[in-house]
Order: sequence, then structure tokens, then C-alpha cells
Amino acid sequence: MKALILIPFFLSMFKPTYEYHIADLDKDGRMDTLYYDANDSSIIYLLSGRDFLPSRKKYELEAGNIIRLDAREGGFCIHDLHMRSFTTTCYEYEEERKQFRLSELSYEDNRGETVYSLNLLKGEYEATLSSYDIENDTLITYPPINMWVQNDPVYLGDLSTLHLPDYNFFEEYKKNYHPPYSDTLTYIGFDGTYDYQELIGEKNGELYYMQGGSYNGHRGDLIEIDLFTFCYQEVADGDIFYARTFVGNIHTLREGALSQFYKTNKKQIHYSGDQPDNWRYEESFRPDIDYYLANTKDATIKHALMEPGTLEIETFSYAEKESDYFFRVLIAQVNGGKRKPVGEFFLKLFPTYQTEYYIFDQEKGDFSRVDM
Repeated sequence: MKALILIPFFLSMFKPTYEYHIADLDKDGRMDTLYYDANDSSIIYLLSGRDFLPSRKKYELEAGNIIRLDAREGGFCIHDLHMRSFTTTCYEYEEERKQFRLSELSYEDNRGETVYSLNLLKGEYEATLSSYDIENDTLITYPPINMWVQNDPVYLGDLSTLHLPDYNFFEEYKKNYHPPYSDTLTYIGFDGTYDYQELIGEKNGELYYMQGGSYNGHRGDLIEIDLFTFCYQEVADGDIFYARTFVGNIHTLREGALSQFYKTNKKQIHYSGDQPDNWRYEESFRPDIDYYLANTKDATIKHALMEPGTLEIETFSYAEKESDYFFRVLIAQVNGGKRKPVGEFFLKLFPTYQTEYYIFDQEKGDFSRVDM
């Protein structure tokens, strides 16, 4: 123990330092020493596992700032006191790398308007915001922000830049935040986005898009969605953060024709086509075709659904149309070995998972869109 105390004491005769801190930093059962060398702007630690040889890591202070160290078993924290705020960074000792890894970061301004913390080992980020309304002489507070924020491991002395929400994100959150509420619309489907799927619905004759949510119902159901403000980090670029309105729970208010069709239809239906290897079409064709069957006003098709036998449905790319998403659907009734054509229609699929339906008008010699 004498060497443990004498080495930093001897060094302090030549360089100004803050106080020394004693703790088992590397968790080997023996006490270690930690201090800040103000003359060299460095954190010095002497570990028993390294025979108390000084290790020096640069830690620059801004002009006027004060540093305070807090040593504990398995690591330490740095409290960096600014004029109007203070930041705390904590490090955990990693035995495998024999380095101190940044584990926690917290920040608070002395006006109490912005407080945040990040657990870098778990990626858990939490922030609370408030702002003062000068005109009304009131303090506006917002619900806490909770999200996952991912960073690569950062070690003491690294020059790595952390991915953290900044002033612009906080302003966006204040602008976009609203208390949770519900909305009612007719469900269409989901579209895939970069990070989250997007709900597509219809309200007052207009398409309705909102990120998030999951639903087990079918197109045409009348649904109620719960909406809330959600914050997240852009996966493709760790420095971009968003505050958006997201869909939470989805409740069915009234089942549509397709949901009823799946419950009541007893007709055996076989599907086939010329796109067996295309997952986009293969997944979309069946519910899109079923939606037509459930909603069609074509008496011949409706009658065929009630007759004995099997309904055979074939889907083909339609070469006369330039769009890659235009397909011809042929419907036939098969009973007692006899095959009878029942009808046909055309599908136009969109990358956004919408669908339009057409029939070919022989008199006009052109396609007419069918209202579903």
C-alpha cells in the first residue's frame, strides 16, 4: 500500500493535480489510484494489475470548467462542471481489453430545461424537456423521451463522436409532440419503410399514412387507431433522430366484406399464375383477388361462389400494358371434370401496396376502373 500512495504523491510534487481517488478500479481485489493532472489535461490511473504503472489518457477541459472524479469498484465517473450545465461520464473496466469503456453519459443544464441520460451498454436513452413561456409566465413540461440510441463501443481516450440527439431534435420533439389520441379510418394495408412499416388507410375519401402499428384484420375493416409521439434513431445514419406520430394499438370497429368473406366462404379456391418466384406478387395476389371476390357486384362470379365444385383462378402478366404491375385474372368454375369460364378482371398493383381493379369494356375497347 505504501507504493500505491507514494507514487502519485511523488508525482504531485512536480505537477498540479486534483485530489487522488482510491478504489478497486479493475476488480481484482486490490486498491488502485485515480487522479486528474491539470497541467497535462489528462486522467491518470495506476492499476494493481499493471504493477501501479501510470496510464495517462487525455481529457481536455473547456475554459472555466471544473472536473471532479468519483472512483468506485470496477470503474469511475467524471463530473465535468460547466458554467450553465454539468456532464457526467462513467467508465467500466473491461477485463478482456484491459481498458475503461464508456458506460453511461448524463447531462443537465442548471436551468432544468434539458436533462438526458444514455446507458451505452444497453442503448437506453431518456430525456426530459421543459421550456419557459415568457408571455404567460409558465413552465411548459413535456413527457419523457425514451428510445434506443446505438453507438459503437467507446473507450477512455478515444476520439470517437457519440451519436446523440441534439438541439434540432429537441426542437422537433417540442413542435411535433401532442397528447395521445385516437382516430378512425378504413384499413387498406401496410407498406414497408426503411425502419418501420407504414399503415395505409382511407379517411374522408383521402389516403391516410402513418408509421408503426400491426393489425391482423383485412382490407376494408373500419378501425380505430391509437396515436402517440414516438422518437427514434435513423438506422442508416446514427446522427439523425426523429420525433414522429406513430400508431399504437389498432381496434376493429366493424369488419369489412373481406373479413366476412373469409369467415363465411365455403368454396374451395385454387390460385396459380406466371409469377411463382416473385414474393411481392405471390404474397399480394391472393388477398387482392379475394378482396375482389368479396366485393364484386358481378352476378356470375357471385353465383359461381355458391355452386358446388372448385373455383380456379389464374393470374398472368398483361403484356399489352407497359406497367410491370398490371395483371390479368381469369376465373373458372370446375365441377364434375368440366371447366367453365366465369369471368375475368385486371389488377394494378402499386409499390405502396395499394390495388386498383379494372375490367375490359368491349364496347369502348378500353379498360374501365371498377369501384370497390
